[in-house]
Amino acid sequence: MKKLIIIFLSVLFITSCAHEAAEKLKNSIDDYCNSSISALSQVELIYLKMLPVDKEGNIDNTAKFEVINHFNKIEAAYKSYKNIFEKLESGYFLAAPTVKKSKQILEKLIKQQVYFYQLLDQPNSIYFFSDHIKEGSVVDLSESEENIRIDTQKLLYSAILKGLLVLELVENYNKFDISSINNIISDYKIKLNNPDFSENINFIINKIGGSK
Repeated sequence: MKKLIIIFLSVLFITSCAHEAAEKLKNSIDDYCNSSISALSQVELIYLKMLPVDKEGNIDNTAKFEVINHFNKIEAAYKSYKNIFEKLESGYFLAAPTVKKSKQILEKLIKQQVYFYQLLDQPNSIYFFSDHIKEGSVVDLSESEENIRIDTQKLLYSAILKGLLVLELVENYNKFDISSINNIISDYKIKLNNPDFSENINFIINKIGGSK
């Protein structure tokens, strides 16, 4: 009888830990995706603002559509990733394989954010996709536009940190070690509350397996 009680308590403990792990992962993913979409909208505004214009000051509608369509697809990718975990809490045991597979998707999303971050990581100019601006063109920014660039880069950096938090939670999901999970979350909260925007982004690139 005592053995059955011990087994029951062990299963109850594991179930409780699994549910808490699922809840914390889902909350972190929601936060990451929401922050990413906010940062993405700012990047899109910069792209649209810096599109080439004709002599009358009109933006080419085809180029504008391409930019909007491109960023709509990226936003849809974040929403699709978020939707993977919508029912995570109710099916946390069966979700372990899905969570594991989601890692590759998450790494691609973070790599793309790093790409935008590096694109903006220039003090006086921004280089755009060759599809949207003539090859080799450089657009100089005014002081106010420079502030927008810096603020957007900070939003991206925070979103990337939240993505790395999700990545670690995904990697530790099936361990059901709440103590470790709470430590991971606490460490990233410290980083997010005191972000080092001068930090070399290469440590993130190395963690997610190189460039985009």
